[in-house]
Amino acid sequence: MQLNSQIVNTSHTFTNYNATKELESHSYLTEFDEEILEVVTVHQPIMTMYIASQLALKNKRTYNIMDINSRLFTALANYITQDKTCRWSLRYQGI
Repeated sequence: MQLNSQIVNTSHTFTNYNATKELESHSYLTEFDEEILEVVTVHQPIMTMYIASQLALKNKRTYNIMDINSRLFTALANYITQDKTCRWSLRYQGI
């Protein structure tokens, strides 16, 4: 019984990704930014070229990798992080 309560308590100390909560409160993110975050959320860790290919499959058009990188490094910088191999993931909060 005590072990179960410890598991429940530790799950509350580590918050999940806060990107979806913050998305609702910040209006400066465009629809394109939200689509990028959606792809990163589902396929993380993911490189920019694969983000572009996932968006192309979804929307039936081509995307410029430089445009996606621009959004990743500016408007989405608070929501995502890049590892040493240039793959993007959602930023953990509270860890």
